[in-house]
Amino acid sequence: MLKLLMIYDIIQGLYNVKENIKLCFRRKNKIRLENNMKYDFIYDTCKQLRKVMKDGFWGVINEQGDVIIPIVFDKVPLYCYGGHFICEKENKQGLYDIAGKEILPVECEVICRLEDCLFCSIKGDITTVHDLEKNFSFELECDNVLPFSKEYLIFEKNDMQGLVDRKGKVVINPEYASIERSLVYAVATDTKNKIHVYNLKKNKWTITGEYNEIKIFGENCICVRDKKKRFGFVDSNGTCKIECKYTTVKIPRPGDKIILVFIKDKCGIVDLSSNEIIPVMYQDLTPMRGGALIVKSEGRVGIVNKSNQIKLPIKYEQIKEGIDGFILVEEDGKKGLLDLEYKTIIPPEYEDICILNSNVAKVSRGYFKQGLYNLKTGKILCDTIYHEISYFHEGLAAVLNAERHWGYLDEAGNEVIACKYHNAGNFKNGYAVVSKGYNEHGYINKAGEELTDFIYFHASEVDRNGMARVSVRCGKTNERWKKVISGAINLKEK
Repeated sequence: MLKLLMIYDIIQGLYNVKENIKLCFRRKNKIRLENNMKYDFIYDTCKQLRKVMKDGFWGVINEQGDVIIPIVFDKVPLYCYGGHFICEKENKQGLYDIAGKEILPVECEVICRLEDCLFCSIKGDITTVHDLEKNFSFELECDNVLPFSKEYLIFEKNDMQGLVDRKGKVVINPEYASIERSLVYAVATDTKNKIHVYNLKKNKWTITGEYNEIKIFGENCICVRDKKKRFGFVDSNGTCKIECKYTTVKIPRPGDKIILVFIKDKCGIVDLSSNEIIPVMYQDLTPMRGGALIVKSEGRVGIVNKSNQIKLPIKYEQIKEGIDGFILVEEDGKKGLLDLEYKTIIPPEYEDICILNSNVAKVSRGYFKQGLYNLKTGKILCDTIYHEISYFHEGLAAVLNAERHWGYLDEAGNEVIACKYHNAGNFKNGYAVVSKGYNEHGYINKAGEELTDFIYFHASEVDRNGMARVSVRCGKTNERWKKVISGAINLKEK
């Protein structure tokens, strides 16, 4: 009986919840219906509010139908930006928040939003910036205000731009055609296209119109260009660190902390402190991830550090870095491999080198002579006697010998499964598909045991449960197979 009462209480509770939900929906639909009957237009807007129009005037209501913003305005925006509505009446604008509180009375000619809680208003000749988050405002003698950074704003007066901080202090007078931001600098261009650079961190001018072009690479590295179109460098104080002598400057790759500088066809390096760390003496320079540089001189390449000390002689035809933590070098048409400390792992004696995994690399003498090297010890594992060596899978790699038969090598270079197959696939889940003739496929394990007859027209890789999809041909008539039958086998039962 107690159980029946408990079940009854649960059912009654669910029924009450259902009825409450129905009641809420009825109430909500009733409010919507009443609102639809009360207003000429209703538009859904943000924050569960609705823009409404009645008798040609606009306002805002909430979901319950309560008036949030009075229905007296000529214009109300469809969406609120930063949680505020800019409303207009008789060509005057005011500002309301989403709770309906009047932030600015409807007395301004223009109100514009600069950021989430930062607005600018114009009333007569007075422009005011309002920081609603800090509850702070200040007036400016200007025509317009634009965002610049978290600490500063651009203000315009008579089509000229200046800079003001968020407390109303004028930092740069409105005397410039444009002002742009770059790192800690404000870059101002005057009416004669002269560049002026103001250091916002030190609150002083760094460059005052001596140049027509600049590139800011770092806080202490400003590249300038003179009238002769030559590039030089100044620091954050405006002190000339390197005279204008370069014909070209560029960053090698995004994120590199060095600058390539050129004088005609010669190249050098300048760091982000405006110091020439490698003189202009090389044909080319390529940064490496470890901080060293690949340099080219007289058609040959080598490696130097940032102090221009030679780490690898400039005698190679080609150097490539970053191949799985190794450096590939080419000398007299032959390739070799070095570690990141420039120690020889594989001597430059091979036509090609391919890293198969972190332990083993494949080397080639010509197209059909391949062998293996141990990358840890730098010792050869097997000589170049194979026509082809594939990648390692589950510790074994399929190989093709000189007699055109396939087998398998382990990572020590041992032929653990004899080369006797017409074709061989990669190991997966402990099994591999091999064939003894055209369309004569079967399966082997890592011990080289033949688990099936070689009767399959098609054989798929084995899944982790030991299952594989196979197909056979049957019904041979007049030297032709009538059909193919597909199925599945379980190799774990073999």
